[in-house]
Amino acid sequence: MSISDLLMSQRRWGRARCRRLLMSLGIPENKQIGKFTERQRYALVAGLATRLSEPPQVPSRSHAFERDHRFEMYESREAIAS
Repeated sequence: MSISDLLMSQRRWGRARCRRLLMSLGIPENKQIGKFTERQRYALVAGLATRLSEPPQVPSRSHAFERDHRFEMYESREAIAS
């Protein structure tokens, strides 16, 4: 079984994520699991541990936009009141 097949069998691990990880480690996608060198095994473990320990990237809301938007609404109310 190749390492890419194993990784892609896991939830949320598609071809792009698998390819990105393996390319960053210098491991071919079609490398058979039993034919890994010691360096490749350690690199893969370290790469997976790093990716699993990072919190997921969630886009944050822009508070500056909300402030600007509220300002425009207040400005519009003043214009209507006068």
